[in-house]
Amino acid sequence: SMAVIEAPAAAKAGDTVTKLPTRARATKKKATSPKKVKAKSGAKKASAKQQRMAARRLADVWLIHLRARLAGERGLIDPAHQSSRSAPQLASQVQTLLQFRDGISANLNVRMSVEQTLLELGK
Repeated sequence: SMAVIEAPAAAKAGDTVTKLPTRARATKKKATSPKKVKAKSGAKKASAKQQRMAARRLADVWLIHLRARLAGERGLIDPAHQSSRSAPQLASQVQTLLQFRDGISANLNVRMSVEQTLLELGK
């Protein structure tokens, strides 16, 4: 009875070995198919979406820091490395970041929006 169990197992193992090269060749053909081109363009769209999500997260973290500074706390940055800003300056920065975060989904160019926001925050 043991030989009966081993024989089908050996046959299955043999089938797997003979099928692998066929599958490998099919995979290579798929790599050059037009569907692959569509996947690449979809990846670019996902990348722009990811950029917007990352920009929103950055704005959220920066807002947490600025709100902590407005409350008189240290915030997220070592006090030795941060510039001294007055409460009205900090409030202005909060407003700038809120506008940036709200407008990021409508903006086609995330990089330009980030650069403009950084210039405004540096004033």
